Amino acid sequence: MLRSIYINNIALIKSQTLEFDGGFNVLSGETGAGKSIIVDSLMLILGGKFDKVMLRYGENSCRVEAEFDTTDKVRSFLESVDIDADDVTVISRKMYAEGKNENRINGRAVTLSVIRELGGILLDICGQNEYQFLSSVSNHIKVLDSYNKGNTDAYFPEYLQTVKKLRELNKKLAEIKDAEDRAESVEFLKRKLYEIDKAKVEDGELDRLEEKRKILRSSEKIVSAINAAVTELSEDKNSALSRLENASKTIGTLESFGDDYASLSERLSSAIIEIEDISDTLSEMREKFGLGDNDLETIEDRIHQIRELMRKYGSYEAIQDKRLELKEKIEFLENADELYSDLIASKKTLTDKAYSLAKKISDSRKISAVSFEKDVMNELADLGMENSVFKVMFSDFPQKNECEGMFTSTGLDSVEFYLSPNAGQPLKPLTKIISGGEQSRLMLALKVISGNADEIPSLVFDEIDTGISGKIGLEVAKKLAVLSSFHQVLCVTHLPQIAAMADKNFLISKKTTDGSTVTDVRELHGKEAIGEIARLSGGKDISSQAENAAEEMKLWSEKFKRETFSEIKRR
Repeated sequence: MLRSIYINNIALIKSQTLEFDGGFNVLSGETGAGKSIIVDSLMLILGGKFDKVMLRYGENSCRVEAEFDTTDKVRSFLESVDIDADDVTVISRKMYAEGKNENRINGRAVTLSVIRELGGILLDICGQNEYQFLSSVSNHIKVLDSYNKGNTDAYFPEYLQTVKKLRELNKKLAEIKDAEDRAESVEFLKRKLYEIDKAKVEDGELDRLEEKRKILRSSEKIVSAINAAVTELSEDKNSALSRLENASKTIGTLESFGDDYASLSERLSSAIIEIEDISDTLSEMREKFGLGDNDLETIEDRIHQIRELMRKYGSYEAIQDKRLELKEKIEFLENADELYSDLIASKKTLTDKAYSLAKKISDSRKISAVSFEKDVMNELADLGMENSVFKVMFSDFPQKNECEGMFTSTGLDSVEFYLSPNAGQPLKPLTKIISGGEQSRLMLALKVISGNADEIPSLVFDEIDTGISGKIGLEVAKKLAVLSSFHQVLCVTHLPQIAAMADKNFLISKKTTDGSTVTDVRELHGKEAIGEIARLSGGKDISSQAENAAEEMKLWSEKFKRETFSEIKRR
């Protein structure tokens, strides 16, 4: 569950820490107080996009940090991305005005995609975005599959693998084309292969050539220096070697006068040998620079040739990989006539298998759709839509000879939800007729249906009470309370019925001090919570009975939860 969230410099919140319980947490407040800031902050924790307008005015950076209990599923995920797991998992994000972001899990820097993946395991936010999710027909099949998940798990992995193989095979068939096109393709590929083979690029050759070019470009300076050194050492009549030889002869005449002179004579002889060796080495080096402008031009051309290949294909290893790929494609196309019949046979086998698996998935869906429809209508009846009819509509399943190019990641079904919200009205597409209040109730019905099957520990409801009040508001509150027996529930609301059902109430308020406006969130206790329920009822400061009615509503809600939870435990 979500233990706490710290919010710093997000919109009107300067610095705020909220600690949540495992049951039903409700946040309420005046319109415009900043209730959406809490949900926006949680969206950031899930890896949502940061917009600079969210940054508190005058600040350079903002931060959100949330602590969650570490479930087995979370621990397994953290281990898969090489992050140390503890009893508590901490997600933190710091965003800067200039666009820089810092994303961390348990103190470890991670990419935003890793946070999104982990967030999807920890928290589900049911708000405006999820209503939009239902407004797209392509998502209806995902909702049904989520309900039917346990029944299709046996088929989907094999189906997806088969479709992948079928697509790869179709790609090969598309490459074969007719004989004339194939010949043109082979000729084109051979030209590319010839370009690589002719170049005969060696590993590390470019670095060696660039070093050689660098030396050649500086050859004049190098040769001039070598010439001067050789002249000074041995070629000039006053060279070092000439002077050393004269000195050696002079000292040599003194050898008979003692060992010291003999020793000096030997050292001078050694120095002469060393100077001669250095001079010879420099002369050999000078010979190597007997290269002209044509040699430099040749090196420049070779460097250009290698760079062009690398621009096309990448590194030396990538060039070799491309060479192998070209050879395989050429061989494939040159032998296409023989391969074609084998590929067609394989395609038929894979198509038959994919079709059979898609049919099993479809049959399973249609069976589960019947119970899904009943469950949705039962929940909607509890929420004041007892005359509604909900239907899962399937398109006609295609014949095997019609399914070319029709296999998708969800199979061969096309699914759309239809609804008749009132008695006597015909079924119509859900996306065309559903109102805001009906959307809220349908989304809640779907969440309640998921119940224990949903492994996400924490659910957040924003705008779930849109367009509802009175008796229906009470039914929504009851459903949320039941849901909180399976999940931690956080709900932003304006309904007193929902606030009364809470295990923990938070008040979101706005105040201005010294010309600066700040949103504050604090937990309500006892009489404070009763007062907020009365305010949401519209009776506070109007009738002395308002708080008595709010207290009765709270007592009734506590009794409902005790009895309901006891019944759930007995099941």
